[in-house]
Amino acid sequence: MENQQKTNNTVLAHWVYSKEEWRRFLRWRSAKKGFLYVLLQKMKLLTATKAGEVEITSYTVTINKIRKQFAGNNGYPDKINIYDAGKLNVMEIHFRTGNRSREIDIPVPKGKLKDAIRLQEQLSNP
Repeated sequence: MENQQKTNNTVLAHWVYSKEEWRRFLRWRSAKKGFLYVLLQKMKLLTATKAGEVEITSYTVTINKIRKQFAGNNGYPDKINIYDAGKLNVMEIHFRTGNRSREIDIPVPKGKLKDAIRLQEQLSNP
């Protein structure tokens, strides 16, 4: 992670995951969403051959080319947590857009916990 001035296009973190790390995250996310979601995703998990990739800026998180905005345009982060989810660490960005509360879950790659903590502080103190 580089110490750069926060701008909309500045990448604060770019993480690439091993296939096993990514499968572990997909299993965790499926379990978090509930039993029916687990059943629907089971085939997808069995055939998952690609590793994951995440890019985080001051305003967005891009997970495998799907961009989610958590700040700007009336959106702002409420809180950012990092916690131990068993065999992986997960960063949760809780944010509001208007009256809606939302959340983005991001797996923290092995060996990147200190970077994630710095990122948490950076995003929490704009």
